[in-house]
Amino acid sequence: MAIPSLSVQLSLDASSYGNTFFTLDSATRGVLDGTTYKLGGEFYTDITSYAQTITVNRGRSRELDRYATGQASVTFQNQDRTFDPSNTSSTLYPNIVPRRPIRITANGSAIYQGYVDDWNLDYNVSGESDATATCIDGFGILSKQTLAAATATSQLSGARIAAVLAKPEVNWPLSMQAIDAGQQTLQADVIAQDENALSYLQLVELSEPGSFFMSADGKTTFKDRNTAAVVGSVTLTDDGTGIPYNEVQVAYGTELLYNRVVITRVGGTAQTANSTTSQTTYGIAALDQAGLLIDTDTNSLSLANYLLGSYATPELRFDSVAIELSALSTANQNTLLGLDMTNVIVVKFQPNRTGTRISQNCEIIGISHQIRPDSHRITFKLASTVGVAFVLDSSAYGVLDTSTLGF
Repeated sequence: MAIPSLSVQLSLDASSYGNTFFTLDSATRGVLDGTTYKLGGEFYTDITSYAQTITVNRGRSRELDRYATGQASVTFQNQDRTFDPSNTSSTLYPNIVPRRPIRITANGSAIYQGYVDDWNLDYNVSGESDATATCIDGFGILSKQTLAAATATSQLSGARIAAVLAKPEVNWPLSMQAIDAGQQTLQADVIAQDENALSYLQLVELSEPGSFFMSADGKTTFKDRNTAAVVGSVTLTDDGTGIPYNEVQVAYGTELLYNRVVITRVGGTAQTANSTTSQTTYGIAALDQAGLLIDTDTNSLSLANYLLGSYATPELRFDSVAIELSALSTANQNTLLGLDMTNVIVVKFQPNRTGTRISQNCEIIGISHQIRPDSHRITFKLASTVGVAFVLDSSAYGVLDTSTLGF
């Protein structure tokens, strides 16, 4: 077995590479409909041979958190100063600057696409020098953009996200979007001047409630609240019946215990749902979400009841699972590398090889990669799907008196 085949590519600016682009009347570079010589813009060059170690961290820590800016760190060999921004002889000059696009793949599957935020150069007298690119994904860009004052129209949550991304002050490419229509109708709210673009988009996400994140291939992605209502098609297990893993973390506590939920929409009154049974057993644990963009108080109450049904009782759940890809077949590597946020997997575990085996459908909410020359370790951060909306005829989510009624 071997680690997946890696590719690290840096986008270079057209102005430095004139001979690489389409040139009118040139016998080689002026061929119409050719794919080798482009009209201009950016192109990616392979720098994999310089890469030593790679870390990628994307997602969120818990299911009620917002998705964070995805980060990556790539350390390169730099003995010949290829990654020195002051070295005019470098084949990459003058592209060792912040905000150059970068993408990382494994076995051809995207595991990260973003932008170099910093170049950190580590020189020493022995000449064993490194350069490390610390990277952010598109959320790092959105977090520094602001919106112009406007009044939104009443529309579904997905349409609202698409409308914000299309604003001239954001101008996110349509080709780099994957937006669900959404289930929740939003009110015609007022967007304040200089409202932070990412904060507003995450408010829409919370009002659905759904999942808004940057995909592994760099797309702004929105999944509605019914996304997790599927049975996992990929099984990770310790008994030889699925893909094997190396470590599993199981949690059982009050981190996600909420037995009083208060939802307040913009211009509405607070709507409260209580579980007196849970409060008597565990004490009151309140979840308060205010300023949501939901259209009616009735729908605010429905959301409060939905969240109460999901979090009023503590549950034993899988928190994370880690797999060393170098120990797997190429087919199993590709299966795991093809997974992204909101995908559902089945995790099976028999603690200490005794007693009842635990088997759960789990939603992926975070993905980390630790890559060295002889190792590629992937860790999935997981959320329970027990609280997803009731799905008729589903063996996992259509159980009477167990599955949560949706809205």
